[in-house]
Amino acid sequence: MGHGIDQPPEQPSPTRRLIATGTRLRLGTRTITVRATLAGVTGTIRTHAAIDQAAKARVAELHRACRADYQAAAPSRAKVDHVVGAILLAAAGFRSYGGGR
Repeated sequence: MGHGIDQPPEQPSPTRRLIATGTRLRLGTRTITVRATLAGVTGTIRTHAAIDQAAKARVAELHRACRADYQAAAPSRAKVDHVVGAILLAAAGFRSYGGGR
């Protein structure tokens, strides 16, 4: 028989139950997410920053400049590493990298 207006709908089978429900809503640059479980309700609001192409280009140029600076300083870092290594070995009683005591 069909359900009348006064009769509630059939209940779901006890073997099937709702574990979680949720929704996601985008409002401009914000995303609102809500999730409900038996343990409670959680939610997040995330903002998506709108970065223009000029700003992305400036950041990329800054990264290129930093990379070039790092690569140009590589010989200096190698010298410092060599000197520091020699000092540490001398402090430990070694005369050179190849020699013993």
